[in-house]
Amino acid sequence: MNYKFEKDTLLEVLARPEFNLVYDDDIRTLGGMKIAIDATLLLGKAADAANPQKFLQEGGAALDIQLQDRLVEIIETLRGSHQIELLVVIDGLVPKFVSDKQNNILQKSKAVWDQLSLVKEGKSTNAQLFYSILETYGPRCFLTELMNACLIAKTEFFIAPYFASPQLLHFFRESMVHAIVGSIQCLLFELPEPNDNELTQIIVDFDIDQGSFSFVDSQELLAKISPK
Repeated sequence: MNYKFEKDTLLEVLARPEFNLVYDDDIRTLGGMKIAIDATLLLGKAADAANPQKFLQEGGAALDIQLQDRLVEIIETLRGSHQIELLVVIDGLVPKFVSDKQNNILQKSKAVWDQLSLVKEGKSTNAQLFYSILETYGPRCFLTELMNACLIAKTEFFIAPYFASPQLLHFFRESMVHAIVGSIQCLLFELPEPNDNELTQIIVDFDIDQGSFSFVDSQELLAKISPK
């Protein structure tokens, strides 16, 4: 059976306490693996080093060296300390049927500038502003930093035709990677049968300092959500 879910329905269901199926494990269990990671999640891990105010002031034209260096540090730490090789997958074009349903770009931009005002008033942080930009405009705003970091760290990257999530699943299905790191929205796309490469886990977070990662047991979750 293939599973397809409408985004809003899925996220509403996952918000219920009975579907809180996120587990933690030691990051050392991933040692020796090649893992495909959604660039949005990787950028989020570097938010503490980003300079989102400069990005807004200069229209994204200037290179954020601190963000780039932090990305390199994360990639090299995963490789050096945990023997994990990354394949960074970046969102491509937004499909028309999705973009037509998204909020007006001016409304979205206003939310970012409202967040900037809060930062200047001391009611928010640069990291929160960075997350707002990332959520509103997507990881391609920081495409140069991502590509440079991957080139410096000698790590593969791939710009997906459309969204990163289905591309992550494709790489796993084709046995090009051992695991994937992405959002729970990976479940919006068709998953393999349980016996087809057995995609039983989706890694949704990791913490280098704590030496841990969090994952969702996708088959267990799907079993709970799917109709009987």
